[in-house]
Amino acid sequence: MFHGEPEAPGASRPFPAGTMPDAGPDAAPDSSTASKPVELAVLELAVILGCPGCISTQAEKLAAGGTTRAEFCAALQKSIDAAGPLAMMCAAQAMDRFDEPTG
Repeated sequence: MFHGEPEAPGASRPFPAGTMPDAGPDAAPDSSTASKPVELAVLELAVILGCPGCISTQAEKLAAGGTTRAEFCAALQKSIDAAGPLAMMCAAQAMDRFDEPTG
């Protein structure tokens, strides 16, 4: 069902509106505490999509978060494998941003 599309008669939802159970302490982390693999996956998508702002933000976040150059390069390689040679320019931008001093 798409946003704004009327619900089919008799359609059921997993939880009635307004009754979603509390996720509890084991809920998915918010963006400020996301794990490194998640952040690397976001970088891969940013490079595949060619979003300069997204690439810069993720590269800076990963550099500040202690990501190694090898981990960063592996993520970029996945993007290049997925999107082809056009992703190489974006990957180069990401490397430049990752290598910039953050002082």
